[in-house]
Amino acid sequence: MPAEEIPTGGERRRDPRFESLNLVQCSVSAPSGEELGTLGRTLDMSESGILVELAQSLPSLPSLPEVVNVTIAIEDKIIEATGKVVHQKQDGKSATAGIEFSVIAEEDKAYIADFLKRKGPKDA
Repeated sequence: MPAEEIPTGGERRRDPRFESLNLVQCSVSAPSGEELGTLGRTLDMSESGILVELAQSLPSLPSLPEVVNVTIAIEDKIIEATGKVVHQKQDGKSATAGIEFSVIAEEDKAYIADFLKRKGPKDA
């Protein structure tokens, strides 16, 4: 399925987003030091972040987690990044979260850019 660029309108996004479904694991560190995580899939992505649909919301912490560890399977490559949850929404049994990357290897960022370029916008 071709990627679809998601319009950003008046949003703060730096990079265009493209529709892309990829397996993802998100985890946060609880105050106890325990690593809490959930599986899901990306709904859209850009070089600077992802929108994920998760099987369950990220663990309830006093506020949105400052740091979330993200592992994304893109084709045959595993991308590891650290990010910040900028929004999260519970919808029935699933949840969506917007995650802005704060730490990602330049090689992985370049791989995402190349992947999105190869996918191209929906109307391309």
